[in-house]
Amino acid sequence: MGQAFSCEVEVPFTQPLHCHEEYELFYVSSGQGEEFVGDTVRKYTAGDMTLIGSGIPHLHSPGCYSESVSLQNSCWLLRFPRSLFPERMQEIEEYAVIQSLLSDSRCGIRFRSQKTIFRVQKMMQRLNGRNGIDRIIGLYEILNLLGRQGDRELLSPEKFTESVPVSWRDPVDWVSLYLTQNFKDPVTLETIARQVGLHPASLCRYFKKRTGQTVFEFLNGCRVRCACRMLVRSDLTISQVAFESGFNNLSYFNRVFKKSVELQYMIFGKPDTARNEKKS
Repeated sequence: MGQAFSCEVEVPFTQPLHCHEEYELFYVSSGQGEEFVGDTVRKYTAGDMTLIGSGIPHLHSPGCYSESVSLQNSCWLLRFPRSLFPERMQEIEEYAVIQSLLSDSRCGIRFRSQKTIFRVQKMMQRLNGRNGIDRIIGLYEILNLLGRQGDRELLSPEKFTESVPVSWRDPVDWVSLYLTQNFKDPVTLETIARQVGLHPASLCRYFKKRTGQTVFEFLNGCRVRCACRMLVRSDLTISQVAFESGFNNLSYFNRVFKKSVELQYMIFGKPDTARNEKKS
């Protein structure tokens, strides 16, 4: 006889883009990268907490970090099925808060109150020490607390209304994952478009509409973030960093990096100026 739901602590990031019938409360205990939830892509960092609804494709990718840094990305996972709640929960007043929370989770919910996240983390930590119906009550207490938390953000503008398997040929999902994992390699729009069965121009329009950026803006973002990390953490020269992060032209790297540098400083912090001047 198995337990009604699972609560795992310090799980490394290993899963590809996927979905499942269970709801998932995802707490990032260490690391940073990009969070794909449904149609949206957001950055995550340690301390973030997200509730992902049933059937929503999702992925947490450490992105451009080296293998040694990627191993530092870990999370806490609380997964629970719809079957733990009454079938007509929306008609029961006492379940109103949890019902509303689970309904909104079809958009993906990012919680922003650090005080609440800290409390929920402690409650998750105690869950596996509880037994029987007391363990299920612990889950209800967590959901009730999160449901009453107003400081939260819906990640996707539209709700996913049904559980569907992930289609690896969905253009945005497939291209985003492919570029995140292969940004160091030569990439052509024609090759990517052929893989997803679209004309290159159609893929560009669709990707831009769904993500707000072009395919190559997304690709350059992956490469620039990798370059920033190497500038801070390695002794490579500027030229070596450019080529190691996927740019095959130093002048183009300089133009793209200059355009992106303000955003990268906000994310990673400003590199040591004196050190970089010495390199160049």
